[in-house]
Amino acid sequence: MRFRSVLLSVSACLALAVAANAAPVSYNTVGDFKVGGVSVGSTLNAGPGITLTYVGATGTDVEPESNIAPGTFVLNSTTGAAPANLDGATFDLRIVQTDPVEAVIGSDIIMGVLTGTVRYNQSNGKVTFEGASATPPDVVYPSAVYRLVNADFGEKWAVALVAPATGSIGAGVSTIQGRVIGGQGAPVTGIPEPSSYALLGSGLVGLVMMLRRRSSATL
Repeated sequence: MRFRSVLLSVSACLALAVAANAAPVSYNTVGDFKVGGVSVGSTLNAGPGITLTYVGATGTDVEPESNIAPGTFVLNSTTGAAPANLDGATFDLRIVQTDPVEAVIGSDIIMGVLTGTVRYNQSNGKVTFEGASATPPDVVYPSAVYRLVNADFGEKWAVALVAPATGSIGAGVSTIQGRVIGGQGAPVTGIPEPSSYALLGSGLVGLVMMLRRRSSATL
C-alpha cells in the first residue's frame, strides 16, 4: 500500500513538472489611429511638421511571465512647433500571436483589439487604454494572455507621450509596456528535452527498485 501511494505521488510530481514547462510564444503588433472614427493608419498628423507614429513590435520566443514591449509611439517635429491636433483621436492596438498558431481559431486570427484615446495639452500628452477599467486591458489567446501594464501621470493603463523639447526639432519615443502570461484554455506545456526525460526516467526506475527491495525485506 505504501509503495502504491509513493508511486502515485511521484507520478503527480512528474505531471506538475511537465506542466510547469510553459512553451514560448511569438507575436507581432499592428496599430491604427482614427480621427472622427475614420482610420488614418499608423501615423497621425499632429500639426504642421508634426506627426505621431506607432511603430509595431515583433516578439520571438517570448517566455510566459515575461515583460514585453508591444510597440512604441514616436512624436516627431520637423519645425519645433508644439502638437496641435492630437487631442481626441483614438488608437487601436492589435496583438497577433504567430506561434503557436491556435488550431481552434485558425492562423493569425486577431482575438481582440485594445482601444486607446489620445490626449494632449500644454503640460503633457498620453494615450489611455480602456478608459478607467479596474482590470488591465489584455488580448486573450488560449495559450497566452498579452496584457498592458503602463501607468503614467497617476493614471492606470496610460502611456506618456515623450515630445521633443519645446522649440526643438527631433523625436520623442514612448514605449508601450506589457506582460505575457500563460493562458487558461489550450495546453501551454512545452516538450521537455529528450535528455530531461532520460534523467527523470532513470530516477523513477531507481526509486521503484529501492521501494520494491524494502517491501521484500519486510515480508
